[in-house]
Amino acid sequence: MLPTAAALTFLPFAVVIGLWVAWSDMRSMKIPNYAVLALGAAYLVTGPFVLPFTTYLWGWGLCVLVLAFGFVLSAGGALGAGDAKFAAAMAPYFVGSTLRFDLGLGAACLLGAFAAHRLMRATPFR
Repeated sequence: MLPTAAALTFLPFAVVIGLWVAWSDMRSMKIPNYAVLALGAAYLVTGPFVLPFTTYLWGWGLCVLVLAFGFVLSAGGALGAGDAKFAAAMAPYFVGSTLRFDLGLGAACLLGAFAAHRLMRATPFR
């Protein structure tokens, strides 16, 4: 897991950019490259100050691994290229996390998305 100080430092950047990406993706089915670059830049600039250097480098390694895996999925049509790039930009923020945390976060996101989808179906915003 990330140290608390690092997590709190990354939080404002990740939340604001994540909301921007979610809104853009739902509105136009496109993730702006500027958002991906902004998320990567936030890790690039703040990471060395709040993380041990080896952890910081492992984050970049994880980014490259997720990007390669995302490109394979994108080439196979299972995932959009913007989603692959955003996943790679978000990957360094998960360096050192446990499988239990990752699966719990994924489950919470799926439940939240399902609830939001059902809520929007029940409103006239379609």
